[in-house]
Amino acid sequence: MHEFRIATVDDIDDIALFQTDAWNSAYRDLVPAEYLKRMTVETRAERWGNRIRAGERRIILAFDGGRLDAVASTEFRSDELPGPPLEPTRVCH
Repeated sequence: MHEFRIATVDDIDDIALFQTDAWNSAYRDLVPAEYLKRMTVETRAERWGNRIRAGERRIILAFDGGRLDAVASTEFRSDELPGPPLEPTRVCH
C-alpha cells in the first residue's frame, strides 16, 4: 500500500537521486548522453531544494514499503481558467 505525503527539505537528496535514476533510465537513448551527465544528483538537489524552500510548488511523494516510489510536482496556476488552483508539472515514477 502506498503512503503519500508532502515533501520537506529533509527529502531533497532522496528526490534528487530518484529523479536522476529515473531520467538516466527513461531517457538514455532519447537525449544526448552529455545532457544526462550534466544532470547530476547535486544539480538536481539544488533545484529541488530551491523549489521546496520557495514554497511555489507542492511536491507530493509516494512511498511503497518505506521506499520512495513516485514524485509529483504541482504549481499554482498562472491563468484564470476554471479548475483546481494547482496544476501538475512533473510526475516521475
